[in-house]
Amino acid sequence: MGKLIEGQKQSKRARHATERRSLDVNWHVWLFVALAAPVIAGARLLRSERSAATGRLVFVPVGSPTMKDRVRMAAAEVWERTLVAPLRVGTGWCGDALALSWPMADPARLGEIQQYLREVSREADGAAAVVRALPKASPSKIPTLAAGVHATLERLLAIGESERAAHAIVTHLRHEIDSTAAADLPGMARAQAVAYGAAAVRARLLADAIS
Repeated sequence: MGKLIEGQKQSKRARHATERRSLDVNWHVWLFVALAAPVIAGARLLRSERSAATGRLVFVPVGSPTMKDRVRMAAAEVWERTLVAPLRVGTGWCGDALALSWPMADPARLGEIQQYLREVSREADGAAAVVRALPKASPSKIPTLAAGVHATLERLLAIGESERAAHAIVTHLRHEIDSTAAADLPGMARAQAVAYGAAAVRARLLADAIS
């Protein structure tokens, strides 16, 4: 009799567990049907293709490219040229990136981006000239000139925060300036002048490339 009662209890517990699982499944199904499907805002599809010179993967949007794509892809070409990326060799490469049909850009937005980039170029060129003159300056003028160059760097960083197209250029410049290690003033001046000059060239090239 005891075993029979225990068996009935186990059967009852199993039945209750089955009912609970059934309720859980029904609840989840109801949630799945009742709630809206999640949507990823701003997602886009990109396809990869090979660039002509170096074999770099170019990520091309599926559909109409935007102004951001235009700046992004032009910036990649500028960095490739100014950092002297090695050319591809051998055979067996994929096809080159397709020529994109760019939509008509907003003239006001395009002009704004180019204005920021040309301002970066002017400021960096000016800083390079001042830095090159530091070794020949009198000791009393060096602190003033150095403070002016630092103020220029701060202005460039502010431009990079205002305009995304200039951000990578001025951030790379700051890292180069911060990592300059030279034993004397002429060596430091040469290294920093090269860094400012390279930033000016990149900004100028990018402004022209997105025209």
